[in-house]
Amino acid sequence: MVETIMLDGGPFSIAALSAGAGPLMVLAHGFPDTPRSFHHQLDYFSSRGYRVVAPWLRGYAPTGPAVDNNYTAPALGQDLIAVIDALGYAEAIVVGHDWGAGAGYSAAIMAPERISHLVTCAVPYGPVMMNALADNGDQQRRSWYLFFFQTPFAEQAVAHNDFALIKRLWQEWAGPDWQGDEHVLAAVFDCFRQHGTVAAALQYYRQVFAAPPPDQYLPITVPTLYIHGEEDGCIGVELAEPDQCLFQAGCDYAQVAGAGHFVHLEKPGEFNQRVAEFIAG
Repeated sequence: MVETIMLDGGPFSIAALSAGAGPLMVLAHGFPDTPRSFHHQLDYFSSRGYRVVAPWLRGYAPTGPAVDNNYTAPALGQDLIAVIDALGYAEAIVVGHDWGAGAGYSAAIMAPERISHLVTCAVPYGPVMMNALADNGDQQRRSWYLFFFQTPFAEQAVAHNDFALIKRLWQEWAGPDWQGDEHVLAAVFDCFRQHGTVAAALQYYRQVFAAPPPDQYLPITVPTLYIHGEEDGCIGVELAEPDQCLFQAGCDYAQVAGAGHFVHLEKPGEFNQRVAEFIAG
């Protein structure tokens, strides 16, 4: 049974979905999303002997906003470690999608001893994305929303017409064969209607450009699996191949045919199988 729990995140409370008992698996969502899109993983892995916990990221109601207005990837990584601490575990398997992938990379750098396995999807690690924003015309067109979110009227535009822009992003980013999931999308819209969520979600993107880019990316020392949908309309599959030099413990790579940006939701059977095999291996 999946239940909603509240965890001590330090300066604010972290809400999360929780199911099962056993070794800990933490699922971190992205934008524009909530933990509800992990319902296949919550059911699958909790039935196979794992404690599966999927938090709402900071600023996504009902998780509290960042009291210091920090919505950078390192701050998200600290939140994942806080979740592991609050649940009383020494380590966890971390699965991150989109911004949750960024959180997973950061947590693995800050506290590699706390993460036994790292699974990320939809956002590759390293400078490839920022480089593409500078010189890849196809990716620049896919990332129009990122530039639009820098404008002062973005908050009103996101909320306009009952979040029609959010619905458009899901349609553009998902694979062409995906028929949608009304319960997942309803949860997204409900979350974004809560006071403060839109403002916080935009800060994630505004702070990407506010912070200076790192001169180099620190290596990930945790065994990693990276999964990318071949039909991803948000980040092109041509950017997905991991740079093995950045993964000292190795990085397995899987492309999922027919899947778009929300690969864990669009192709849950293949996604879950690949994660299970990676953990077992």
